[in-house]
Amino acid sequence: DVDALPLVLYEGRYLSVFGARIGYKLPSYGPLQFRLRARYANDGYEAKDSPYLAGMEERKGGLWLGGAAIWRSGATSVASEFTAATGDAEGKRFKLELNHEFRTGAVTVTPRIGAEGYDKDYVDYYYGERANEARPDRRAYRGDSSQAIEAGVRFGIAWQRRHNFFVDVSAKSLSSEIKDSPLVERSTESSVKL
Repeated sequence: DVDALPLVLYEGRYLSVFGARIGYKLPSYGPLQFRLRARYANDGYEAKDSPYLAGMEERKGGLWLGGAAIWRSGATSVASEFTAATGDAEGKRFKLELNHEFRTGAVTVTPRIGAEGYDKDYVDYYYGERANEARPDRRAYRGDSSQAIEAGVRFGIAWQRRHNFFVDVSAKSLSSEIKDSPLVERSTESSVKL
């Protein structure tokens, strides 16, 4: 799918906004910062999205709430985030990421590597297939807790004080608990964000 979302970046004294993520800044301890986070994720799908999904019940995206801790030292940062689903979506997610920014003038290059963990409810909700949804070419499947490894790089250029352009490319390797789902065709996910 190609999703067009307005990208708003705001960094204030107590509030930070980056796209579909909003953070409330808690007191910092030296280089360690803490945030309360809310994030909208459009992870869901409907049966009409693909002929292969015929007979599947809708899986909804939604609002994820939790917290984050960020450690910064110069151009290097380590960030962790824990969020839980609200509303119709299900599950919990944990993310740990390391990145380092290289800057020359107005140009930045920021490689990163990270790991994500998903609990059983998340994997079962988005990648599982209930018995009433199974077909001869698509077996029932119960998901289990899982993890993924992601690597990416962001290229950015600052045009003016308040204007930036970036290209972010990444690839994520999925573990067998997700790869084995009859709804998953490939063991990697890739993305490009502008």
